Amino acid sequence: MNKAIKIIIITNQEEKFYPLLGPFLSRRAIVKELGYPIYDDDNKTWFVAMDGTNVAGFCAARINESHADLVSAYVVPNYRNKSIYEQLFSYRLEKVCDHCSVIESTVTKQECDTFLKHKFISVNTRGKYTKFRKEIKHG
Repeated sequence: MNKAIKIIIITNQEEKFYPLLGPFLSRRAIVKELGYPIYDDDNKTWFVAMDGTNVAGFCAARINESHADLVSAYVVPNYRNKSIYEQLFSYRLEKVCDHCSVIESTVTKQECDTFLKHKFISVNTRGKYTKFRKEIKHG
């Protein structure tokens, strides 16, 4: 892991959430780049890569009983190609695997290699998005 980067876990119920991630939510340039807006849904747990006081990137997970959806991944342009996404992905996956037996995500082309590297199975592709699934065996 990049030593300068620290990953924190937060929800939108915490006081620091909107000062940190508010500037990224539904921002037109980010929506255009990703093809979808990032929303602050109440049922998301957020993983935020911090470089000091700066947000380097973030991702989230929706965890429902034994199922999780990996959602809302974004890396700030100045931090790209510095393994921030991989650090966030691995950290989020580690935390989610402790609680879930099925993990799914619908992602853009840029994310596909990371999902395949972590042994997710491609379920289908629709347009520019691919749905991945991974079953976790506990015990």
